[in-house]
Amino acid sequence: MKIPVKIRSLKPPESIPVRLLLLADPSEKQIANYIKQSKIFIAEQDKVIIGVCALSETSSQVYEVHNIAVAELYQGKGIGTQLLNQAIAFANDRLAATLIICTADTSLGQLHLYKKMGFKIDAVEKDYFIRHYPEPIYENGSQCRDRVILKITF
Repeated sequence: MKIPVKIRSLKPPESIPVRLLLLADPSEKQIANYIKQSKIFIAEQDKVIIGVCALSETSSQVYEVHNIAVAELYQGKGIGTQLLNQAIAFANDRLAATLIICTADTSLGQLHLYKKMGFKIDAVEKDYFIRHYPEPIYENGSQCRDRVILKITF
């Protein structure tokens, strides 16, 4: 069931909702690597931030969604779709040639959403989560090992 939310850019001096970002990426170190150069979109309901999306231009005409997360109580209600639509529109408005999003091979719901929204699997980076995270990450009963790279070409 889709619920109405307001999607908007995070504006200084508003704090970045790190607590939400950690739902999608458990490493504060990894988040710190991309957050300063990222455009941050938030989803709000009754002035409470319930979703976040961070993206940036990683090279000429290539944008990447680094993180997209929705508070657990609000997952499955279309908020991630709304945030991702905002990211797609943002990249498209800036004449991007490509928008990239990555996820774990165990992220079945996310993979389904991204493919439904037009992303196509471009590559798989073997053992990414083993090499880049100090602690094992488990999702859907399996250890995250490989990073799946998906993209939309405009």
